[in-house]
Amino acid sequence: SEDDDLGESSGSAYIFEEDPDGNWNEVAKLTAVGGMPGDRFGRCVGISGDLVIVAAEESDLQKPNGGAAFTYRRGADGSWAYENTLIASDPAPGDFLSRRLSVSGNQAILGSFRNDTAAGADTGAAYLFQLPEPPVVNCPEDLDGNMIVSIDDLLTVLNDWGCSENCTSDVDGDSAVGFSDVLIILNDWGACP
Repeated sequence: SEDDDLGESSGSAYIFEEDPDGNWNEVAKLTAVGGMPGDRFGRCVGISGDLVIVAAEESDLQKPNGGAAFTYRRGADGSWAYENTLIASDPAPGDFLSRRLSVSGNQAILGSFRNDTAAGADTGAAYLFQLPEPPVVNCPEDLDGNMIVSIDDLLTVLNDWGCSENCTSDVDGDSAVGFSDVLIILNDWGACP
């Protein structure tokens, strides 16, 4: 939250992934879209699958220190891209939206501990956000679900060669795993569209 890429204490967040040898490697550095000095982006983060939410509790996007959060999603190629900005429906100065947050699936809850409510000043509030579903990618050749048609998918087809009942690697849908399934895998090799 103290990184200075976009000005003093603008903040950043780093994403690390574990490699097959058990080493953790940095794969992305995220900064706020429209980030400014003092936003404290990255003080609180949440992750659910391929979705990351990063808090910027002191963001001035709507009101001074009103707060905001930013969502990023991992794409088929493994890169992380900005998706949305989450802001309060009733922003006010000093609410510090996103000082605490949680995400599960495509729902997020952001705390605003200094929010003024009918109960009084600075009594706090929480905001629930329904996030958009990730884009649906029609890629039946991706048998292992990693969004890439690769050697692993080809090996699955070869391992199931000759299967004729309830075959999960029957890519062409003809109720048998065979040569045409191999050709489809090879034809669609690479990242899913």
